[in-house]
Amino acid sequence: MCYQKSEHGLILELYIQANARVLHFSEIYEGKLKLKVNLPPVDGKANSAIIKFISQNLKVGKSSIEIIQGTKSRHKRVLIYGDFIQLEQSIKQILLKLSKN
Repeated sequence: MCYQKSEHGLILELYIQANARVLHFSEIYEGKLKLKVNLPPVDGKANSAIIKFISQNLKVGKSSIEIIQGTKSRHKRVLIYGDFIQLEQSIKQILLKLSKN
């Protein structure tokens, strides 16, 4: 599973593919949600784009999102502060859309 419950909200497991044409969630890859990022991993630009994208898709503030592991890696663990049930529902909707593609 690409996410787990945390005492503060939800931890999302991501696999990042940088330099993609379009910023989007693409599939489940090695048990992680694959996120294609349209920026190079230079000077934290990709990480900022990841936080902004997750914020928009899960409808939470950017300050509610923290990369807790993998700031300089393709494999990232992202903590999203908030109500786990609401966050889980949002993630499940994203996964459902991916399964239909």
